[in-house]
Amino acid sequence: MVNTLILIRHGETIWNQEGRFQGQTDVKLSETGLQQAEKTARFLKENYQVKAVYSSDLSRAYATAEAIAKQFNLVVQKDIRLREYSFGVWEGLTRSEIEEKYYSLYKARQKDIHVQVPGGEGAAQVQQRVMEAIQEICHTNQDTVVVVSHGGALRIALASILGLDLTYSYRIMLDNATLSIVRWELFGDEQRFMVETINSRLLFG
Repeated sequence: MVNTLILIRHGETIWNQEGRFQGQTDVKLSETGLQQAEKTARFLKENYQVKAVYSSDLSRAYATAEAIAKQFNLVVQKDIRLREYSFGVWEGLTRSEIEEKYYSLYKARQKDIHVQVPGGEGAAQVQQRVMEAIQEICHTNQDTVVVVSHGGALRIALASILGLDLTYSYRIMLDNATLSIVRWELFGDEQRFMVETINSRLLFG
């Protein structure tokens, strides 16, 4: 049986608009983000039979997931492992501010994603927790499931599924409230993932 995993980045926040690193700072959806969440929810209702909705516990992801879950009379299941990277001392700063204050660190991390920001997480830590959560979710729900998470965390997940070096995960574009569709099958205890679509914006066309 081929199952469907729908990975969704949360809707837009004010910090997204301002280009600030959010990490695990709990920033709420903007008005635009709320509208995106509702539009995504309606699109899913018209095109899929979603059986379960999982989300990061951070409010921007959870609010997006709630809009979706309501369309299917489901309750959002929170999982802290689906949180965004912790960006430590970079959280709340724009990219230009980070380049100015942490130039050497910023340039080093561009070349190697495993370089750790003070107070933050390394890529391998994020990969371990996010993929552990996704694998458990798939084992529990062999059907169509939605997972709402964050840009960095979902890039790591998609890079892992595609077998890419995590440093190249930032080449995967993921806009707010877009869908990435992953089909998967279970062979004994082995999950085989096949990426069908990344960063689908058709619903906003």
